Amino acid sequence: FLVMEKVPLSAIVIGQAIYSATIFVGEIPTGIIADKFGQKSSIAIGYLLEALGIYFLILSPTITGVYISNIIRGIGGSFTSGSKEALLYESTKRSDGKTTYQKIYSGLAINEQIGFIISVAIAGFIYAKFGSASFIPLMIATTICIGSVGIIALFLKNYKADILPENKDGGSNMFSFVKQSFKLIQSNKTVFYLTITGILTLSGQYFLESIYQPYFKDFQVPPYLIGLSLSLGTILNIILIKYSYLLEKYFTLGKIILYINLILGIFYIA
Repeated sequence: FLVMEKVPLSAIVIGQAIYSATIFVGEIPTGIIADKFGQKSSIAIGYLLEALGIYFLILSPTITGVYISNIIRGIGGSFTSGSKEALLYESTKRSDGKTTYQKIYSGLAINEQIGFIISVAIAGFIYAKFGSASFIPLMIATTICIGSVGIIALFLKNYKADILPENKDGGSNMFSFVKQSFKLIQSNKTVFYLTITGILTLSGQYFLESIYQPYFKDFQVPPYLIGLSLSLGTILNIILIKYSYLLEKYFTLGKIILYINLILGIFYIA
C-alpha cells in the first residue's frame, strides 16, 4: 500500500524504528499510569490508539504520515505492553497465593497465534483476488477489529496493582527506574547477553518485516502464498513454543540462543 503511494522503503523502515523507539520511551510512564488508574484503562487506550494510528495511515499515506502513524501506534503499544499480562495475572490469582496465570496465558498466546493464522490467510487470498483495490478495505477492517478490542476492554473488571509504599510516588522516580534497569543489564551477565541478542536480532526482523512484501511482489510471488507461508510458519511456531522448554534439558541457555539464531539466520539468507 505504501509503496503504491510512492512512500520510499527507507521511510517505511525508519518508521518501524520510530515505532520501536516510541514504545521504549513510553514503557515506564504508561506503566505508571496503568498502575495508578488500572490495567483495563491502559489496555483500552492502547488498542484505540493502535486503531487510530492505522486509520491515520489511510488518511495520510505519506512519509510524514508514516512517521506520525508509527508514533501513535508506538504510544498505543506501550500502553498495552505489560498491561494485558498484569490484568490477566491479577484476575487469575488465587486466594492461596498460587495462580493459574501460566496455564491461562499459554492458552491466550496460542489463541493470538490462531487469530494471526486466520487473518493473514484471509488477507492473502483477498489481495490475490482483488489486488491493490483491497488495501484500504483490509486496513479499515483492521482498525475496526482493533478498535473493537479497545471498546470490549472497557467492560472488563478493573484490577489495580498493589504498589509498594516506597514506590507510590513512582512518577517522580521513573528515571531512577531506568537507571536501575541499565545497572541490571551491566551487572547481570545473562540479562546483558539477552539484551545484546535482542538488539542484534530484532533490528533485522523489523527490517525484513518492512521490506519482504514488495520484495516478493517484484519477483512475482503470488500474494496468497505469502499469507499461506505465514500461516504455516505460525502453526510451526505454536508447536515449538509448546515444547521449547524441553530444550533446557539438553542445552544451556547460551547454546539455545546460539542455535536458534543460527537457524533463523540460515533461513533468512535462504
